[in-house]
Amino acid sequence: MKLIKIQVLISALLLCSIYTWAENLSIAQIDSSHLLIDQSVGVYVSVTDEKGEPVKGLALKNFTVYESPDGKKYRETPLLKFTPQAGKNLGMHFLLLIDNSGSMYEILKGKDTRIGMAKKAVRTFINSMNNPKDTIGLASFNTNYTLHSALSGERLKVEKLLDSIEKPGKEDAYTELYAGLLLSSEDISKVPGRKIVVVLSDGENFPYFAKTGKPHPVFKDRIFKYTEPILNFQKEGISLFAVNFGRTKDKYLERIALETGGAVFNASDEKELAQVYMAIKTRVLNEYLLKIKGSMQPAEKMYVKVNFNDGKRQAAASRFYFSSTIFGLPMNNLTPLLLIPLLLALFLWLILSKIPFTKPSAHPNIEVLQSDRGSASTRIITLNSDKTVIGGSDNADLTISGVPEVKQNHATIVFDKNKKQYTVIAEGDITVNNRPVKEKTLEAGDVINVGGTTIVFDDDILSSD
Repeated sequence: MKLIKIQVLISALLLCSIYTWAENLSIAQIDSSHLLIDQSVGVYVSVTDEKGEPVKGLALKNFTVYESPDGKKYRETPLLKFTPQAGKNLGMHFLLLIDNSGSMYEILKGKDTRIGMAKKAVRTFINSMNNPKDTIGLASFNTNYTLHSALSGERLKVEKLLDSIEKPGKEDAYTELYAGLLLSSEDISKVPGRKIVVVLSDGENFPYFAKTGKPHPVFKDRIFKYTEPILNFQKEGISLFAVNFGRTKDKYLERIALETGGAVFNASDEKELAQVYMAIKTRVLNEYLLKIKGSMQPAEKMYVKVNFNDGKRQAAASRFYFSSTIFGLPMNNLTPLLLIPLLLALFLWLILSKIPFTKPSAHPNIEVLQSDRGSASTRIITLNSDKTVIGGSDNADLTISGVPEVKQNHATIVFDKNKKQYTVIAEGDITVNNRPVKEKTLEAGDVINVGGTTIVFDDDILSSD
């Protein structure tokens, strides 16, 4: 009996000498945005060795991909295209989310504050992004979430906005971690391709309402759950990489990162922090993109499994994505009653087609809906110039009087002729769609609040292009 055990052990050791298992094979992101266009799905795969370093030089033959509508019965799916170093060849989109709560201003080892070290590491990371296909954005969170810069290819501009992250007052010093993650995922969701949020935090989720008993200035009595950002990251195909930079760690942050295709790193000083950011960049840079022919089977979720084997290493990983088929879930019982809403819709379309609509304005405009405090000088302003100023000055295009905290030139809406887009740039405190911002590219229907005055941006011309 002992001889048999020894023979089994020897066989196992010989097998290990032939196959070195990959330390980690993970599906980092599934991009289903082209499923309805050309029936393709992009699967971003990360392969790392036992040291956590990216495995380079792999080929199409090393991967096999399967799909399943239930996560049980898988069928191999054709590989349409293979792109090594997808981040380098196709570009990456990073939104850097920084904890700006009160604890981030603690001085470490008598040298610098956590936020000071974080800014230095982020600045180094931004300067390393030299691929013209890359974009980068910047946001921070404490009691509130602030988008300092939407995704942009202008690195110097984003870097300078680091200085706009300032020490919060007592009421703003809480840590709405889950809310910040959810809102950051919404801010990066519309860009196609590889999307990554990198969050740096020094502690746990510490929501304002739960700790003070007072309604949050924006969220009121809502307390965000950790499952909310997970769901939104998965729906939008975004990965979260988390950096723990403190003695206390949020108990759910690692789970959020892993379930969204990312990873968690720890850092204790400025040097380690810089190394972590570069490790994240290197990992994403060397991912493989497997473009597959997506199944059009009607299902809420589609499961993807990737098998990897290069003769020395082998591994497997699986994830799901929310499928977006035209007809959704299958209808088991078709009845003539289903024709009623179709005929009704057709009837309404015929009526609407006969109604003459007013020709839209040649330029977008902003409209004042209400003023909780003070008064506005006008109701509607047509945006027919490069700059439109909102503020307390009599020389402003839209003057808001009777509100002391409204600055002379509180906010300016700037038109970029090349990009054909409008951007609001704030000198004072403003919110767009209930979120504090310093700068934001405007979209039709965006609601701007300046000192209690609610203003709507209407851009029917550009939004219909």
